[in-house]
Amino acid sequence: MDSLEAKFPKYMVYCVFIACIEAFCNGWVIGSPNVPGTVTHICENGLNHVTSKGLPDCLPMNTALWGFAVSSFCVGGLIAALFGGNIQEKYGRRFTMIVNNMGFVIGSLLCAVSVHQAMFIIGRILCGLSCGLGSLVVPTYIGEVSTIKGRGTMGSCNQFLVVIGILLSSVIGLPLAKVPLWRINYAIPAFPAIIQVLLMPTCVESPRWLVSKSRIEEARQSLQQLRGTCNINQEFYEIVEGQLGTKSANMILRDGSSEEKVVKASDNLSLPESSEGGVRPAMSMLEVMRDPVTRRIGFTVLVHHMIQQLSGMNAVMYYSTSIFKIAFDEDFAQIMAIVTTVVNFISTIAAISVIDRFGRRPLLLIAEAGTCIFSVLLVIGYKTNTPGLLVASVFLYVASFAVGIGPIPWLITSEMTPTAAASSVGAASTCINWCMNFLIGQVFPVIFAAIEGWSFLIFAAICLLAFVFTFFTLPETKGRSLESITVTRILKQILKNTVVIYQDDYYKPEDEVPIDETTQLANWDCPESVDFKQFSEKIKYARTHEGKLPEGFKSNEESNVHDGSNLLSPEAAEKLKQILEPFVKDPEAMFVIVDGFMLYWDQGVLEQLDCKITFTASFETLKMRRDKRQGYHTLEGYWVDPPQYFEKIVWPEYLRLNQHNVTVKDVLMIDTDKNSIDETALKVANKLCEML
Repeated sequence: MDSLEAKFPKYMVYCVFIACIEAFCNGWVIGSPNVPGTVTHICENGLNHVTSKGLPDCLPMNTALWGFAVSSFCVGGLIAALFGGNIQEKYGRRFTMIVNNMGFVIGSLLCAVSVHQAMFIIGRILCGLSCGLGSLVVPTYIGEVSTIKGRGTMGSCNQFLVVIGILLSSVIGLPLAKVPLWRINYAIPAFPAIIQVLLMPTCVESPRWLVSKSRIEEARQSLQQLRGTCNINQEFYEIVEGQLGTKSANMILRDGSSEEKVVKASDNLSLPESSEGGVRPAMSMLEVMRDPVTRRIGFTVLVHHMIQQLSGMNAVMYYSTSIFKIAFDEDFAQIMAIVTTVVNFISTIAAISVIDRFGRRPLLLIAEAGTCIFSVLLVIGYKTNTPGLLVASVFLYVASFAVGIGPIPWLITSEMTPTAAASSVGAASTCINWCMNFLIGQVFPVIFAAIEGWSFLIFAAICLLAFVFTFFTLPETKGRSLESITVTRILKQILKNTVVIYQDDYYKPEDEVPIDETTQLANWDCPESVDFKQFSEKIKYARTHEGKLPEGFKSNEESNVHDGSNLLSPEAAEKLKQILEPFVKDPEAMFVIVDGFMLYWDQGVLEQLDCKITFTASFETLKMRRDKRQGYHTLEGYWVDPPQYFEKIVWPEYLRLNQHNVTVKDVLMIDTDKNSIDETALKVANKLCEML
């Protein structure tokens, strides 16, 4: 079996599970102060109530200081987020995870044996360091070791283990919410952390990281271990191609592999691959904010991370016991707090099953509307002294958060951000997230102590503003190829005497489209599905009628309005106009742009093209783009991909067509993993000038 077809090889699942032990510790640190919080900082018999040898029964703190103690782990998380990206890139994913457990072990034990408030706070900060670094390195490791078909499920394990940690900290914390057992509650994360230290060396390093460090043979061995008996040649080729470019990948796996090719590729890894478009260097956060395109993307991502925390979910997780004490006694409030974590657990499972089916934007809007509505209902339940309404509102608020506001900001961080800006935007997003987490943990108990249930009106207002912001700033990308449609429409805006002929308007009737033998689905992505005769005739018509199409003709592709053409920066747009100025000023200059990935397959179409350009991308990039849109307009209505359509049909056909395209003479191939939209558009413009 090819490794691209594998889903859950046993050793890979083992590695993911061991990595996710950190996520469990993270969840425990988040949830541990909730149920035993009262006995931890409120002393029944005053400051001198000491029954344990050398250890006070509690650590007396007022509301403000306790709020700081609870949220102080966010300070550690913030510090780790600032430096975590560089640490995991320099030392590797596996070593970083091993060392990261020091914070959990030392911090947890320090909290457990605290004799002073400062000791407890320092312990929480140390735990926070591990939480922050782990929140960066664990998802990275999981994404890099998982199979393509199992990546979604494996990636969800991280959040799943966080939720389990929160849940068990509440369940186990209930019998430990007494003197002196509350200390055991804070010590528990040290034990799974030690287990991870012992077991992580039995896991392999990330193959992608090894390739990025030119350790090619180690990367191959690592990937083979992860995939068991599967054939890894194609997957390894794609990893090397994504990291180092097509030339290096071809040296290693064009017609099989050999040690000689590996060595040769390794020796040339430091050479710039200018002929492939060049690798855009990583951008600092300052460069991200200076660039108009990445600034808009970065701003949108950062605001959604702020929304995630300011919506108030962690206020509920930290202080649900106190919230339920508005209407119930201490014991029942603790039980309701545990049920809240169960609701969060179930809702997280539900989110895993629907997030790819319904898309990011719809779920995020539903979640923000839900948290707003249920925050208001919570206030009404508080004001009218209706315990049932208060409980239902808390549960539904948590469920709303879990299906959208919780997971989606982390998803769009990688999905929206260009590769060159990903590291900086990811680090900044994590920092913002931890800062807001700290702010909520610090401020909420003070506000809640003053106005109790009314405090959720603040969260309702924030969620309402979040809904408006998301509605106007987070479109769900639609369309088949972002780069081709984007560049096509950019050129059409500048070159006024231009018509566009889209390949997608010339598919055969559905009953004539080939059926894929494996899936028994209609294969709309093979050349045999296109009516090249009509397609070629329409191009010929435009060429012989001064760039005009038949009267009344309308392309269905024009209905796909989310084309990304607004992502071109003003600076690039101005430069583009300068390059194309001779054509803009020439009233007789007519352009016919033919858009589609299968253009070069048909000789009749190919012969009519004066300038030939094609765009390439890795599996991950194309899959991400495909997943981000929910469908697109076609001749027969509105198309939405069936399950596994991309993996079984789109990607294999893409590889077949791409292999053909490289044999076509005078084709400019632009790697969109390495070139921004600005760079891509400028290269296309220069190619036009060169050819014409």
